Amino acid sequence: MTTKLDIKTTGKWLERLRRSTAAGSEPVELEQLGDYAIWLAADFPPSVFTAESAKHIAEQSQFFPKWAVLRAALVDWQDAHPAVPRIAFQPSEAVRARVEELQDGHAYFRRAADERATAKDDWSDPVKVRASVANLERNAAPGMRLLLGRMLANLVHRHAPENLGFVPPEYHP
Repeated sequence: MTTKLDIKTTGKWLERLRRSTAAGSEPVELEQLGDYAIWLAADFPPSVFTAESAKHIAEQSQFFPKWAVLRAALVDWQDAHPAVPRIAFQPSEAVRARVEELQDGHAYFRRAADERATAKDDWSDPVKVRASVANLERNAAPGMRLLLGRMLANLVHRHAPENLGFVPPEYHP
């Protein structure tokens, strides 16, 4: 059972970690720290929340970590310190790979660039452009159709202007 003292200890540990890492693009709010404190106190024994474990995670993290990243890092820290009591949770390989990607900003930006290159290929395919227009006409709410149609036309215009003829003229930029 988690006690108020366990949550308070975990909260102080999270504050130490927050001070040791940058906030990133989203500031770390007290409500988020409170949620993390409750969740972590329920999943880990108090002996995990030491200055050494906070330092270990801060050294791995450029920014204050998200929940999955933080939890996986604590599991890794526990693996390296067998004297600390164990928990049953072990993140999957997919979660671990995503955590590593999030921690490595270059990998994230490479994946984003690859996705942009794929998107450009999609706009160059007339069949996909026609399918996007048909999907928009069929599924978009009437109030959003013009806005989404203009967004679609702008993307086609930017990435494959030769396919702009497949987009209805009322959406053209």
